[in-house]
Amino acid sequence: MPEKKEDLRIQKTKKNIKETFLTLLDEKPLEKIHVQEILDAAKINRATFYRYYLDKYDLAERLTQEYMDTIAALIERRFEKKRSIFEIQAVIRTIYSYIKTNRRAILVLWKREGDTIHLYRDMEALLRNLCLERLNRDATDAPEFRDYFATIYATLVITTIKWHIERNLELDLQRMFAYVSLATQKVLL
Repeated sequence: MPEKKEDLRIQKTKKNIKETFLTLLDEKPLEKIHVQEILDAAKINRATFYRYYLDKYDLAERLTQEYMDTIAALIERRFEKKRSIFEIQAVIRTIYSYIKTNRRAILVLWKREGDTIHLYRDMEALLRNLCLERLNRDATDAPEFRDYFATIYATLVITTIKWHIERNLELDLQRMFAYVSLATQKVLL
């Protein structure tokens, strides 16, 4: 049986609630936001909010998970099979494009990283785990080195993406690879 499509009015109401919540979250931490502020700013009543969300924490978790689900699907494409460098670059550009398109929301969620909102940590953990799985499949190094390489890879990738997004820069993969190489040389030499 096909999944029933959500009514357009419901979609608009949820979008309004999420956008309002992100605006408030950009201004102050989750703990300082009251549901009444969301209601007032979104111009909705209490029953409407609670029809879709249990509380502000549920809203924060669902919003974070919504972005993470899409990002995870894109990141998983990077590791689903061996790819050429050109295919990898295409996948990275797709991931970056999605993050850049949703820049405001993702930056706010990264800024308010904590117990309820943990998009940045989840992205980094997913990258690390997928990389480690790939390294374990192609096992040529000792396990502790595979773990180390996976951790370094994930940290480097997520930090590079965040650095570009915060500065609203286009992602130039060749330049990025050159910077990573240069940074590694400067630190090690």
